[in-house]
Amino acid sequence: MLLSGDAINHPAQLHQPELVTGPDEDAEAAIQVRRRLIDELLDSDRVMAPAHFAEPVGRVVSDGRVGRITWVPKFGDSAAIRERTPHQRERSASP
Repeated sequence: MLLSGDAINHPAQLHQPELVTGPDEDAEAAIQVRRRLIDELLDSDRVMAPAHFAEPVGRVVSDGRVGRITWVPKFGDSAAIRERTPHQRERSASP
């Protein structure tokens, strides 16, 4: 398990690691660290415990679209459902 602390503060930073937030005193270093962590975690079995996400433990996965990354909580899938477009939600709800 990776405790990410303030390295990744918001799920949007999974899609845009260059989003700088308050704790990023050295913006370039923070961006590099985020990119490295995302690369390490992406589609692996490792879980991350970010300090500031609504769902406290989960995995970083690619969702099939080029460059798109999704946060999948370990205990439920509410974030993954929110990340889907309305069209994707309709398709997944169909029998």
